[in-house]
Amino acid sequence: EELRAESVVVTAGAWIGGLFPDLAGRLTPHRQLVVYLDPPAQHAAAWAAAPGIIDCGFPDDHWAIPPVGGTRLKIGLGAWKRRADPEADPAVAAGEAEAFRERYRPVLRGVDQYRILEARPCRYIFTADSRFVLERRGRTWLVSPCSGHGFKFGALIGRAVADGVLGRREAGELKSWAAGHLPVEGVRA
Repeated sequence: EELRAESVVVTAGAWIGGLFPDLAGRLTPHRQLVVYLDPPAQHAAAWAAAPGIIDCGFPDDHWAIPPVGGTRLKIGLGAWKRRADPEADPAVAAGEAEAFRERYRPVLRGVDQYRILEARPCRYIFTADSRFVLERRGRTWLVSPCSGHGFKFGALIGRAVADGVLGRREAGELKSWAAGHLPVEGVRA
């Protein structure tokens, strides 16, 4: 089927290199892991009321999303990532989730009491400086608010892209803003 549009927005994450091979030098796909835990009963209520944790002050870049609204406790380690082809990298290896949880020993008291429910590999795209990419190529907008932390800014990036598509913001201004170089008036968190 052929579709026609005034603009196309491409948000392919780690797979963007397959669509735009010229980006391979700037955008590198990585494999990451997230682990879902069942906290011990004595900590369940505290976790259910906890805020998201974005930095525990340790070199592994620990983060956690508490189990709210029926979700599960989700933990991550920024330091766990490795370069990988998003199509070829294998699933979670035997013992990988346990080794991952072990890296939380300096952060979680009684870490062995946190039962592993599931581990999932994730794919992200990174720039050398972990900046976001938002650029226009003709009528196509390439958007990669990734670098492992784009999920936090998805709505904000979406609003900025909409402004660009609708002609309310210049492409160069948005490109610089997404890379963290200048504020864009009217586009705030």
